[in-house]
Amino acid sequence: MKRLRLDARFPNLVIFAGGMTLLGLITTDFVRQASQLPDLAHVAVWIGLMTMAGFFPVPRRGRGAPAKLSCAFEFAAVLVFGAPIACWLAVVSRLLANGRAAWTTRTLGDLGRAVAALVASERMYVALGGPLIASFTPSAEMLLALLGAAFTFLMVFEGLPFLAGFLGLRQPTRVRLEALRDALIWQAPLLPFGVPTAVVDVNLGAAGLVLLGLPLLIAARARSVWTRARRGHVEAVRTLMTALDAGDPFTRGHSYRIAKMSVRVGQHLGLDTHTLEELEYAAILHDVGRTAVKDEHQPRNPSLSPQQQSILRHHPSVGGDIVARFGFYPGAVDVVHAHHEQPDGEGYPHGLAGKDIPLGSLIIMVVAAFDAMTSDRPYRRGLSGQIAIEELRAHAGTQFSVPVVEALATLHGDGTLYDRFSTEVLEAYARGEGNSRAIYEHLQRSGIPVVAGAAHHDVLIGADEVPELELPPGSALGEKQPIADERTLPIAPDGTTLDAAAQTDVGCVRDNNEDSYGIFEHATGTGCLLVVADGMGGAAAGEVASRLAVETVRGVFLDDAPPKDPAESLRLAIAAANEAIRERASSDDDLYGMGTTCVAAWVADKRMYVGHVGDSRAYMVSPSGIRQITRDHNLAEELKCVVGAVGPEGAQHVLTRSLGSRPGVEVDVSAPLVLREHQAVVLCSDGLSNLVEAEEIRDIVREHDPVTACEVLVDMARERGAPDNVTVQVARVRVG
Repeated sequence: MKRLRLDARFPNLVIFAGGMTLLGLITTDFVRQASQLPDLAHVAVWIGLMTMAGFFPVPRRGRGAPAKLSCAFEFAAVLVFGAPIACWLAVVSRLLANGRAAWTTRTLGDLGRAVAALVASERMYVALGGPLIASFTPSAEMLLALLGAAFTFLMVFEGLPFLAGFLGLRQPTRVRLEALRDALIWQAPLLPFGVPTAVVDVNLGAAGLVLLGLPLLIAARARSVWTRARRGHVEAVRTLMTALDAGDPFTRGHSYRIAKMSVRVGQHLGLDTHTLEELEYAAILHDVGRTAVKDEHQPRNPSLSPQQQSILRHHPSVGGDIVARFGFYPGAVDVVHAHHEQPDGEGYPHGLAGKDIPLGSLIIMVVAAFDAMTSDRPYRRGLSGQIAIEELRAHAGTQFSVPVVEALATLHGDGTLYDRFSTEVLEAYARGEGNSRAIYEHLQRSGIPVVAGAAHHDVLIGADEVPELELPPGSALGEKQPIADERTLPIAPDGTTLDAAAQTDVGCVRDNNEDSYGIFEHATGTGCLLVVADGMGGAAAGEVASRLAVETVRGVFLDDAPPKDPAESLRLAIAAANEAIRERASSDDDLYGMGTTCVAAWVADKRMYVGHVGDSRAYMVSPSGIRQITRDHNLAEELKCVVGAVGPEGAQHVLTRSLGSRPGVEVDVSAPLVLREHQAVVLCSDGLSNLVEAEEIRDIVREHDPVTACEVLVDMARERGAPDNVTVQVARVRVG
């Protein structure tokens, strides 16, 4: 993607070279034919005004470079002096206006296209029979010549970048057409000022030119100052919301994504530029009211009481009041205030319905729901974009606006939903620095290389519900989750791979999923790491512990080159997870006492090392049978080993070892296991092993591919009541 910025230099250099060549040619002809040069004092006044106009560009709404009042003076100069002198006035004034600022290929390109536009406009003016301004008499012929010259100037000045873009700029043609359209819309109203400027100069001289030009420049300056102040405010607000989002890795970039996607949907629905600006501002700030809501009332806590939910539902009103105090974009106040209202009147804070809800609020509601469903959360993995759209459509007309849902679906389908995202943001996602599954899917569909092992492959699964959406019971999100990850991983130089799949499920009794897992490929492509963790602690604590275990084991184990001593590296990684969980719990009273089991397998060079703490298990399945690699760290197993007794009822549920329970946890690591073709590795939480016998696991893994095996095992646990969360990974050896 970095080539996009490098390629942009080439067309600008082509335009500059062409403009300077043209300037040389017309200057040569002018010197040969000119009998008299204009008065230097007169020329100096023109240069002064044109230079000042360069200092005060007219800012445009939305994106794109500002419109240039200097273009109006340059067009007037063509009518007064002709193209050769007008071109040199433009070159000198632009050089002075740029001053000591860094010259870029873009400013050079502007210089070249100004020369080309001035020459082309003069040729068109003369071709249409335009008379000299000195002998101006109103006529249809005169009007036609002026319109033709102005149109030619605009099309050349704004059209050259579009045409030259085919030489190397890697932007979609549609995007460049939109940029051309916007530029013409903003530049066209300014160019006609060139005509009265030329008339005043011819009839009143330099004094009249100054009297006419200065008020225009002052007005342009005032607009520039106001626009910069407003943009500075918007940037400050954007920075503030970015900082607030960054406090939680699962909401990082949330406000940015909502703002950019909302504007894209608004464009598709035909909103005007000013309304789109208000929409973007409101979308950035739509959740600012949550800064006044205590953390325990935030929606990432899946067990809010009715009183806490009532407090949380007050945040749109708080946000609207905050936006009103800022004093910018008055229309954004109502949009923020109503962004949780629903078409059926069941939203909050005031239960508005139908046309009483601002369109901007309906857009933010849909876009925020889509982003929430497709982004990873501590309690679940993000859904695919298509599944999220199906969920939106299922609730369109009640919770969501039908036209807005269909607009988003159309943009998602044609790949233009993320057109307003900056190149830098998309590059960051390509490096794995993000948590939106929909954006990763967009990058892959667009053929943009994504770093192996990026965040969209680092699966952290948990509860199926999406509290932000407040979906009614019995919706699709409450059903068994589909396979969340399916990958083929290299494990040996001879082409041997693991076909790996994984699935997690909340089970049939619990309200949230405290299991997490990860499937990670080493950056060098020399091996892979499989991890399963089963958290404990209630509410969000178990989810946090299991997620932190998976993240820490992955980070410590995979940060460096392939380990020389995998067994020791695995032990150290799991021990580091223990300390990370203890440190996190000590800093947050709500997480006190949280813990998790953990089982991790490193596979490389056809050898596997397994480390574990707790009762999550690892099995080896081969044509000859199934072998349990790990030993449960629970009371029942400990009594069996020490005194040969089975122990009291329920002893198998009493853990004797877990991550987070005490400092310096003892980690069991297996001896290296040699892997052969047709063997399979199974990692699972006790939600599966307590209900499905080892022999049943063996038969299912033998008979099915990893994806189907995961589905069948989870279904079997659910059929038997699944009182606990169920997580399973199956990875089969395949020789290349």
